[in-house]
Amino acid sequence: GDVYKRQLSILIIYSLFAVILFNKIDRWYLLILENLCISLILILISMKVYNSKNDKVLLLKRILYAPMVYLIYLQIQYYIRPLNPYLYDDILIKIDYMIFGINPTYALYKIVNPILTEYLQITYMTYFIMPIIQGIELHIKKNEDNFNHFVTTIFFSFFLSYLFYLFMPAIGPRFTIHNFDTLSLELPGLW
Repeated sequence: GDVYKRQLSILIIYSLFAVILFNKIDRWYLLILENLCISLILILISMKVYNSKNDKVLLLKRILYAPMVYLIYLQIQYYIRPLNPYLYDDILIKIDYMIFGINPTYALYKIVNPILTEYLQITYMTYFIMPIIQGIELHIKKNEDNFNHFVTTIFFSFFLSYLFYLFMPAIGPRFTIHNFDTLSLELPGLW
C-alpha cells in the first residue's frame, strides 16, 4: 500500500523531470515508458496483494521492493546533469578537511594494507545488504507493523537522498582526489 504509493510518487516525479527536460535527455520518452511499465507492475501487484491472505503472494510483493529502489536509483543518473551540471566535490572535500583536519583517505595511508582495504569494502557493501536482511527478519517474524514502518523509512530515506543528490551531485574522492587508474596501488586490496 503505502510503499507502493511512495514508489509511484517518485516515478511520477521522475516522469515529470523527463518531460520538462526532454530537450536535454536522450530518449526521454523511454524513461517515461519505463516508469509507466514499472507503475503498472506496482499497481497490479498491489491489487493482487491487497486482499490476499496468501503468504507467497505477500512474499513476492516484498521481494519486489528492493529492485524497485534500484530501478529508481538508476534513473536519477539521467536527471543530474540537466538539473545541476556543477559537481560539489570541492565543497565536500573542504568539509572533510574541516572535520578531520586531513583527507580521510590520506589518513588511511598510514595503516593501509590489503586486508583492511577488503574489510572496509565489505563493510561499505553491507550498506546495501543490511536493509534486505532486516526486512527478511521482520517478514519471518510476521511483525507487520514494524515491517511496514521499516520499509517506509528505508524507501523514504533512499528516495530523499536521491532527490538531494540532484541539488549537490558529486562523483567521489576516488575520481577527484585520487587517480582512479592507480587506486589499486594507493589502496591495495586482496581482490
